[in-house]
Amino acid sequence: SSKFKNSDLSLKIKAKDGKLLKAKSVIAEGIGDAKLILAGERVILNLLQHLSAVATLTNQFAQVLNNKKIKILDTRKT
Repeated sequence: SSKFKNSDLSLKIKAKDGKLLKAKSVIAEGIGDAKLILAGERVILNLLQHLSAVATLTNQFAQVLNNKKIKILDTRKT
């Protein structure tokens, strides 16, 4: 949206990709215009929840298989 075109927003990622996180872990910290943050907050939270659920389920499958020779693969169409 043009109303946020010149707004500054900084985001620092705190969690490493692929790392198992504990409950209430800080994933990222952001600083910026409150309107911009609030405008995108719900979308960002929904995306993080979805991606976390996929990662958790994939990890559960990998734990059950317990075999490094077997790879769990996915495509965008599944």
